[in-house]
This record gives sequence, structure tokens and C-alpha cells, in this order.
Amino acid sequence: MSPPNQGFKYKASLTAAASDGTGVLVAACGSSRGGGIQLSGAWTGTVQFEQSIDNGLTWIAKTVYPAAGGTGAVSATAGGQWKFACGGETHVRVRCSAFTSGPVVVDATFTAGLDEAVVAGGASGGAYTSTVDLTRTSDTNAYTGNDVVGAATGSTAALTFAGIGPAAGGSVFVTTARFEVDVSAVPSGMTSFRLYLYNATPPSALGDNAAWDLPSGDRAAFLGYVDLGAPVDLGATLYVETLQINKQVVVPFGGALYGYLVTNGGYTPASGTVFKLVLHSVGI
Repeated sequence: MSPPNQGFKYKASLTAAASDGTGVLVAACGSSRGGGIQLSGAWTGTVQFEQSIDNGLTWIAKTVYPAAGGTGAVSATAGGQWKFACGGETHVRVRCSAFTSGPVVVDATFTAGLDEAVVAGGASGGAYTSTVDLTRTSDTNAYTGNDVVGAATGSTAALTFAGIGPAAGGSVFVTTARFEVDVSAVPSGMTSFRLYLYNATPPSALGDNAAWDLPSGDRAAFLGYVDLGAPVDLGATLYVETLQINKQVVVPFGGALYGYLVTNGGYTPASGTVFKLVLHSVGI
């Protein structure tokens, strides 16, 4: 049974680190469009904000925004008030990933309306551009086909495409991808690349040179992929652009998408090679 749209409240006291349904606040969104979360009490720890689109079976990070204004966050280490939008998720969860003392008193309220201050600049129908500069690891370890290209080995190589959609979330068409590699010649074995897209940072946290996979924990966030093509030699730079992609995706609240850059061909890279990825989209 869905909760009422306006003023529905949840409350919990968190007293330990938890990753399951014990000692956490789990709130059903119902048909609400937004809400607020307050953390209070004398406590020391780290609180995670999370969301589920499958009735609590799978959880991913949720971006919330300080009520007084400021940058979005997915976690907190101090009390305060945050606002959020509901845009397709079935549940919101607040839990401690680390707990020293407390309790952490959590109050959540769901509303029928959506605070315009939270979603400023997020009108649908606009055009969006996001640029990611990636400097790969300082080594020359060879890639095989289907390897992730990233800035760190053994930790997440996921890329963040900030502002690629409306801040309130919504559907966009990814229309164009521009891909640059800052080397002066095509390395032997380099062919094309693929960009796998997600609506949250992939939990798999694959690092540079890891074989790309779609494990069960990544499925809820996975949005498919864009083929980037094979960069061609333009003298001091390799470059390729893909036009008329017209891939429809739903951008989550906050306006960002996430991705893994994956090489389709095996080759030996130069140390610290710089890659640049530019995505263009239009809101629907």
C-alpha cells in the first residue's frame, strides 16, 4: 500500500553499522515527488543515503542536497537537513556504514511537491554537455580486449558525467560522443572503444586493466553502452566522434551518468596517457 503523498513521516534511531534491513530507516516513496531527511543527536559515524527501484532487493547510492543549498552528497558524517526528489525509485534507505557512538536520529518526510531550489537548472527539454578527462595509470601494462581503462589499478575506474541531464532527473537522448586520445600515433593493436553507462557509480568498482563484466550487483544501475569507434591519427592527437547516437536513458536526480571506458582491442599503452570523453544530450 502506497503512503499518502503529503507529509508522510518515518523515524528511526541508528545504533550500529548496517548493510541490511536491521537498524536502518527504510521508507517507501509511494507516489511522493520529493522529501527531506534530518539527522540529529550526538553521534559519530558515517551515514549513507540509498535508493532502490526494485522494492528493496537492490540498493544504490542516492544523491541528496543540503536544505540550505550546496553540493549534492550520498553520505554524511554530521547532523543536518537534506532534500531529495523521488523519480522512479520505490524506496529510500538511510543506514550507517560506520558507527562509533550515537544514536543517529533519522527523520524522513515525503511530500507531494518538489522543491524548485533542489532542482534549479534542471528543466527538461534542454541541451546538455559533459566532459571527462581521464589520465590513465603511470605504467605500460598491456591491455587485452574488454579491459577497463582507468586512472587507478585495483580501485574504481568509473567515470562521472556530471550535468549530462536535468538536475531533477529525467529522460534524455545521448546524441553525440567525442573521444580524444592524446598520443601522436595509433598504438599497435588499438582498435575501437566502448563506453558502458550506469545511473549510479557501479558497485563493482573495477580498476584499470580489469576485465569488464556485468555482475549481479551492477545490473540495477546498468543503462547499456555507446560504441565510440576507433580513434584515427590527426597528427599529434587521436580522435573519433560518433554522431546521431539517439540513445534514450533516464538520468537520475542530480543530473549525472557514470561509465566504464573499455578497449575492444588489446594493445600496450603509453604511461599516463590522457583520454578525453565528451557527451552531448538533449532532454525529452
